[in-house]
Amino acid sequence: MRTCGARVVITVGVALMTAVLVAVPAGAEDEGALIVMASKPVCRLRDPGKEGSVAQREVSTNKQIVEAISGEKLSDPNVHVDFSGPNPAIYIGKTFLVHVYPGDAQPNGVTPKQLAQTWAQQFRTLFPLVEPFKGTTGTTPAPLPPPKKLEVEVSPEDAVLLADLGALLEKARPLTAEEFTAQRDALVSEAAALIWKHTRQDGDPEEQPVVERANYSVFNGFRYTRELPPDYFAAERDYVAFTTVKRVRQAWSAAATPTATAEAGTEQPPAPQAGGQPACP
Repeated sequence: MRTCGARVVITVGVALMTAVLVAVPAGAEDEGALIVMASKPVCRLRDPGKEGSVAQREVSTNKQIVEAISGEKLSDPNVHVDFSGPNPAIYIGKTFLVHVYPGDAQPNGVTPKQLAQTWAQQFRTLFPLVEPFKGTTGTTPAPLPPPKKLEVEVSPEDAVLLADLGALLEKARPLTAEEFTAQRDALVSEAAALIWKHTRQDGDPEEQPVVERANYSVFNGFRYTRELPPDYFAAERDYVAFTTVKRVRQAWSAAATPTATAEAGTEQPPAPQAGGQPACP
């Protein structure tokens, strides 16, 4: 599978937020995956759970937190624990966040119910810190940093891909939040198929691989560009398309190469730039 230039670590920002979540993958299996919000730890995942692996559970938890940030009230978060199932489930409002499994609790010397209450309190404390950025006074926005621009040469074939993907990113910008939620899966699938079409080499299967981390990278590309002001989107369109394609290709390569899986897991989602402007994917 082709890669696109030198390897870079790509982060995708949730737009106009003072602080967002990042995931810190484990350096050792028994340490699990640490989920961080507003630069503070919120929970450590150790049990593979129903996802089958800690890494996959990390991706799923990050997706749920992003959903919560976009759809739930954060200033006074309604974080609660549902104890009705076999494993406690933590929610904010109607949005599910994470289950707590015995493997998470045992290293802490507590029960899953006790750990769930601890995690819930951490979420309750940290969600208000990731509210949409409102400037230092709450009324005056902070100045935006210069937009990112694509400063590397790409092949003619990839230039066509970036143009097509940029058009798809632009297509999603006018959608309301409700419309985007309804069309999100279809948009992500269309973008992933487009990237696979321009990436597949002779001998590769015609059907693109289904890799959650790749789809998550595409999803965050849409989220990021939907929040950009018009002039920023015009300036950053090719850059965002390029970094999205690169991250998707890295995820596909990692899934196809077992020795690359650990490296792919070190890429961290979202961190904001200074001044409230979202960090580019």
